[in-house]
Amino acid sequence: MTDALFSVGTRIRSEPVEPVRRDAPPRASVTAATTPVPPLVTVRPAPRPAGPAGDSAFARQERLLGASVYERPVPRRTGRVLTARCPAGSRVWFWAPEYRGTAALAGGEPVRFDGRPPAVTAPMGALGTVPDSGEVRIALGPEGKARLPREPVGCLVRARLDAAVDRLAATGATRVRTTGHTVTAALPPGSTGVAVLAVPRISGWRCAAGGADLRPARAYEGLVAVPLDGRADTVRCSFRPPGLRLGGAVGAAALLALVATGVLHRGRARG
Repeated sequence: MTDALFSVGTRIRSEPVEPVRRDAPPRASVTAATTPVPPLVTVRPAPRPAGPAGDSAFARQERLLGASVYERPVPRRTGRVLTARCPAGSRVWFWAPEYRGTAALAGGEPVRFDGRPPAVTAPMGALGTVPDSGEVRIALGPEGKARLPREPVGCLVRARLDAAVDRLAATGATRVRTTGHTVTAALPPGSTGVAVLAVPRISGWRCAAGGADLRPARAYEGLVAVPLDGRADTVRCSFRPPGLRLGGAVGAAALLALVATGVLHRGRARG
């Protein structure tokens, strides 16, 4: 899901094949896996209203993707066991920002979670695949009180995700060009809604559609966005680190002051 949201088409995994030593480069087995993902710039409908502040990470991901790809049951909790039902073959993910301990799908290996506020320390964890019966049973091994959100379980249906990726690829940029600080994309003629660049919208991004002047980028669920009116068939974005121009001016002033001081000192020394 994250790869689809950020257009990461290839992942490379390196695993040591012998004990790691400090006096020599490690020998490792390197594998690469490639999956279809949307282009770096996609076209979306106008942004939908954001959900409540306390909604689940699964709902936020779906808003970013613009499609429903998870089954999001509200599981029943009995002691240290969560039970729910999901489509057979879907992938079970567990998310609980304030949960610390382990969680394991029936018959699977426990996965450790080190959640504590803020939630950045508690990513989602894959627990396994839903069996043919559709029954999901998750055994919890909490350390202390188990605090769970309303939707701690999301079952990712791969066919839905593939359909969403295909749709974004079909309507997204036909060509993307990147340089050190710019991104330029060609769009299908008549594109309307919002062009979304799959990078976080932070200060410093400026964008424009067609030949318009660059302006501070809009945001689409936290990503860089450019409004489209159906007339532009290109978008371009440029990034300049915040404070770069001011820092350059301050640096130039400091250099001038240093040169002036040197000249004055030499004049006094000659006098």
